[in-house]
Parts: sequence; C-alpha cells; structure tokens
Amino acid sequence: MLYLYNLNSKFNRKKEYSFELNTCQRSLLITTEELTDISQHYECYIGQKAYTYLLQVICGLQSRLIAENEIVGQFKEALTQYLALNNRNHEIVIALQKALQDQKYIRSNYLLGISQKTYAALSKKLIQNYLDRSSKVLILGSGMLAEDLINQFKKQATLHLSARNLEVSQNLSKKHQVDLIPWKDLEKYQDYDFIFNTIGTQDHILDDSFFEHWASDNNYFIDLGDPEINIDTKYKKNNFYNLEKIYELGAIANEEKASKINKAHEEIMKLSEKRIAWFRESLHKRKAHEASDNRNAGQSPRQISS
Repeated sequence: MLYLYNLNSKFNRKKEYSFELNTCQRSLLITTEELTDISQHYECYIGQKAYTYLLQVICGLQSRLIAENEIVGQFKEALTQYLALNNRNHEIVIALQKALQDQKYIRSNYLLGISQKTYAALSKKLIQNYLDRSSKVLILGSGMLAEDLINQFKKQATLHLSARNLEVSQNLSKKHQVDLIPWKDLEKYQDYDFIFNTIGTQDHILDDSFFEHWASDNNYFIDLGDPEINIDTKYKKNNFYNLEKIYELGAIANEEKASKINKAHEEIMKLSEKRIAWFRESLHKRKAHEASDNRNAGQSPRQISS
C-alpha cells in the first residue's frame, strides 16, 4: 500500500525505504506504511489517491505554473538518488517508474500547447526590454533553477554566478564558461544591473544596507526564492520581482486550455485506477510465488519430485 504525505516542510527524520521529493513548492514523502510521528501539518493520500496525487504533481497540475516542466527534472533527480540507495523499496520504485512513464503520456496527449514556460524563461520575459549585451547579470545559487537561468542569459548578457556550494558552482562555471564571484562579496555585487536570487531561505543573503546603495531605476532584482528575501518593503517597490509576479505572468485564462486540463485530470484518475489494480495483482502474484518457494525450500528433493 502506498502512502503519500504532502508536508509543509522537509521531513527531518529520514524514514527507511521512503522516497522524498523536496522543491520550493512542496515536500513529498512516499512510504508503504502509515507514519505516526509527523509533528507538522500534512495531507496524507493512500493507495489510488496517493498515485493520483503523485501523477498530478509530476504533470505540473499541482504547480502554481500549470503544467510547468521543471518538476519533471526535479522528480527524475530525486528518483535517480533513490535508485542509488541500498535500502530502496521495490514497490515504491515500481510506482515511481510507472508515474514517470504515465506523466509522459498525459503531457503528450492532454497538455501539449498549455505547458507553461519555466521560471527562468518567464523571468527573462519580465526584463527582456531592459536587457542588452552590455548588461551585467548576477545569479545567486547553484541549483537547477540557477542553471536554467544560465542557459537563458549566457548569450544575452555578461553573466556571473555566486553560490555557497563551491564544488557545484565550479562545475557549473566550467560547464557553461561562466565566471564565479565569491559568495557574499557584496562590494562586487554592487556592480550588477540585474540580480537573480534562486535561494529560498530565511537567512539574510542580502540586507537593507546592500539595497540602500544598489537599488536604482536602472537596476533589477528578481527573487525566485521561496521564501523570498527578507528586506524592507520600500526596496520592493521599484524593479523588484518575486514569484507572485512570475505566477501572474504565467497564469492561464483560456477556456480551451482549462478544458484540456480537466481532461488530463480525468485521464489521470483512470490511469491511477488501472495502475493500483495492476500493483495489487503483481503484489499478490509475488507473495504467492514467495510462499511457493518457501514451501519447496522446506521439502526434501524426493518430496518435491513426487
């Protein structure tokens, strides 16, 4: 039996055999048993409802940007890490692999043409009228979103990267031929026209004193972190964009697209019902096979042959 826990924040106590998916929008925990020691608010989905919700997430139908593609990459990365574990659960592995297969079917048959642009692409759309080859762009962070931003801007402006994780940032620098700026070198940060933050944290990456000197009509700060950077609201009035602005830009207001999304939800329900029935039948056959092997193991060769 599958249990999917939709948590408010990352589950700090590692559960043996469990699968975790942690992004800026969600923290999911998938197990094959009920958990009784969760101290935070959560939603729990069981069996078919668990598979349905998982498939909705991977298809981007639970995202603020409907049908966005970044979640697929995040899921694949989490799945790769899970498959590398020695204590992975066979039932969970099968469910995750089938969900990845099913999301491709759903996207190809029901979500083509409505897939929202990535956060990086929408960020570029926000500022493209103010950007040129002479613009200096700084990206804070070294995760998947940071790399997506690099791909969006490396041919459009002078681009630099600054991140806490030196090893990962060095790999990105080498891969994309992007120069690194030392982490929290605020004096050098002042030289940039555009700063993109991809780090969601309550820590003061940049404080009011930085913005007091940096903020101007010609500078733009795009905060893609969740939670967003903690600064005085007076610095968020001019040329400051956060995730809410990105969501507004990517909002769907088209009835035809809404109809496609409804059909995708309906097909997900049908697929989930079939998958759970298949899981149960496969589990029953496996248990019967194991029981048969155990009985045969307890018999002598003469008993088995007779």
